[in-house]
Amino acid sequence: MTSQDDAIGTGQVDVSGDHIASLLVPTVKGINATFTTGCHTGCKSLYVPDGSDIKTTEDLKGKTIGLTDGIGKSDHNIALRFLNKDNIEPEEVNFKAVSGDAIILSMQNGEIQAAILSDQFAKRFLDDGSIRIIRSLTFDEDFEHEPCCIHVINSDFLEKNPITAKKLTRAHQNASDWIEENKEEFVDIMLENNWSSGDRELVLEIAKSLNFKISDADTETTLVNIINDYKKFGILDESIDTEATMKRVWKPLLQN
Repeated sequence: MTSQDDAIGTGQVDVSGDHIASLLVPTVKGINATFTTGCHTGCKSLYVPDGSDIKTTEDLKGKTIGLTDGIGKSDHNIALRFLNKDNIEPEEVNFKAVSGDAIILSMQNGEIQAAILSDQFAKRFLDDGSIRIIRSLTFDEDFEHEPCCIHVINSDFLEKNPITAKKLTRAHQNASDWIEENKEEFVDIMLENNWSSGDRELVLEIAKSLNFKISDADTETTLVNIINDYKKFGILDESIDTEATMKRVWKPLLQN
């Protein structure tokens, strides 16, 4: 597997497993990439200190959400979607970039009142009672069918090699289907090859929280929703035609 920069920037074949929140904006703006299928649901949530009075996103008005990947990046966009879903204007909440190694302490000392965290990173703090979830891509009914990550193919490669591109997408989907049915073996393979780290039971619990059999219909709906949300937030130009954009960036090859 190539890196995102190699695959999209220099004409290599394939990149998979990258977050839609990171890839969508550059793709819509012209990066030479095409989405072909979703990867899995999850895997980030909005957390607050367990002893906090904050119960819902409504309680975050005037408060600060910490972001480990910085302002304007994927975690910021995820937070905006949570707020938008709950009819809260972005300017009613503050955001602050905080390094990953300081994010929990920053919540505990009151520097920030909430944070967007990956569920795997947050799990041990969730289990020891330090933090709790108030909004989640992984567990909330209105987000649980959305893919967080998506399979991408270089657009030039797709145009010149449509059969191979379709085979790549099918191989990816077959692997995802296998993972969904064999999560214990999947976790063992990940750990044996140092593709994941940490306690096996924790990694397995996270794997079980994700749905790897995400449908193309759900992926398409998610892309449309995110494009429209980003237009509302000003992340994408409001004049962008969503339907035309989808025809350009989304090609579910296995439906053909």
